[in-house]
Amino acid sequence: MKSDRQGIEGVLLGLGAWWAKPRLWLGPGWAVLCGGLASGGLGFNGRTFLVLLLSLFLGDPLLGTIWREASIIASSSNPTSLSEGSKVRLSSPPYTLPGSLANRLVLWAEERLSWWRFSFWPRCEASLAGLAFALPLAFVLAILLGRSVVMLIVVALILVAWESLRLHGGRKPSLLLRASYAGGVAWLVGYLAFTPLISQLSLQRHGEATLWALIYTGVLYAFQSIDKSGRDKGVRVLNLVQIFGVAVLVLTREPILAGVAALLLLPQMLLQPVFKRGRSYLRRTQFFALIAMMVGALAVAI
Repeated sequence: MKSDRQGIEGVLLGLGAWWAKPRLWLGPGWAVLCGGLASGGLGFNGRTFLVLLLSLFLGDPLLGTIWREASIIASSSNPTSLSEGSKVRLSSPPYTLPGSLANRLVLWAEERLSWWRFSFWPRCEASLAGLAFALPLAFVLAILLGRSVVMLIVVALILVAWESLRLHGGRKPSLLLRASYAGGVAWLVGYLAFTPLISQLSLQRHGEATLWALIYTGVLYAFQSIDKSGRDKGVRVLNLVQIFGVAVLVLTREPILAGVAALLLLPQMLLQPVFKRGRSYLRRTQFFALIAMMVGALAVAI
């Protein structure tokens, strides 16, 4: 079976396509923008524009490519049965007896080489090329953006490895891990690109930033649940997460922004009984959630 994307050209054409779904505007790109706003470091100058551009490229297409290609490889990494004509034959050492340890090692090596050559490599050639392209470039951009972003990319790769192990074990993709990666990690990429952890800012501000990254993760998880699993469960999570966000704004003494976030939640709740299909609901209400997440980022910045 040949891959429909061959080599690095297919990888470049596919950059970011996995995340860019028209019905889901809330994603890593918006998360990076929210994180950058929360840092308080955005300004109208060339340096800000360059850092924001690098952050967006790292947080959306590059990290998206790493997740996608690693998932493809993990899903294709279980050995499958091959025909007799598609097997590699190795010569056994002299005087090797059938059933001996040396004979069993030769048979095992034949099976693994056959699987790699005729099963794994044809399916994963483009994905391996994608990782070989995206991983080094992600670390180069992270180094340019600062030590804090480098540490964050290491955390992101731990999430990728966790999801890959789950897929290799035959389990379904985790919406929560994906939301944490595309939401929380991308949010913190934008924040840490402008605000290093070792700075003059108080721990309270870093804590608020991390909390809103988690809230963003919860909203993205709810959106994915509505899109994939149906409306009811995802809508309940969406309501609870945004109510929690309003409570955070109240507790951090931002009553005006809390009122704005509550007003943005109101039309979402009013439209829930009207639209029975999850995707119809998303198309008409996700704009309010987008603005609510930006309101939360603004609360961290001021």
